[in-house]
Amino acid sequence: MNDLSQLNKGIEHLHALGPKAVLEFYKEIFLPEDLPYALDVLARFKRLSPVTVKAVGGDRIVHPQNVMRAV
Repeated sequence: MNDLSQLNKGIEHLHALGPKAVLEFYKEIFLPEDLPYALDVLARFKRLSPVTVKAVGGDRIVHPQNVMRAV
């Protein structure tokens, strides 16, 4: 399993654990000086509608092994 695949699976697991787990993960890996950037990114994500994101499949991680390549 490559690094990106491991990250995808780990993020799916964190999501299943709920918001508190996501927050704790964030606090473990980011430095305090990263907070302004994180808040900027969160502000952009807050503009998205969960209903719309789900309707277009943006709520699911597509794993590389599940993608067919057109040649």
